[in-house]
Amino acid sequence: MKHNIDTKEEEVRKIMQLLDEMQPLKVSPLFRVHLMEKVEAVSNNRRSETFHSFNPRLAFAALLVVINISSAMLFFSSTEQQAKETASNATETVNDDYTSPALAYYTETGTEFSGSELNDNQNSNR
Repeated sequence: MKHNIDTKEEEVRKIMQLLDEMQPLKVSPLFRVHLMEKVEAVSNNRRSETFHSFNPRLAFAALLVVINISSAMLFFSSTEQQAKETASNATETVNDDYTSPALAYYTETGTEFSGSELNDNQNSNR
């Protein structure tokens, strides 16, 4: 076990000696400026691509939204129209039922009884 620790320490010493012998890197003074220009160019290119590129998924989703909204509008407008037609048909049916000749007796005689006269006539018949 001591042998294993000694070999690791020897390897660390060799690596440290190599690092001490290395020459420092010389960096151009304009390195940071050039790097930042490239980063900015790439980020601008990506922004322009996101706004100007065609995305089929987005187009398909927009198409589905338009179809759903238009079908809902058609459904509700036809439902309202059908309800109006049904109500007018019911009104016409009721009018036809109560304006039939069998019920025309009261309108032909021209005598209309008030509620008290009707009660008096019924009481006198008894």
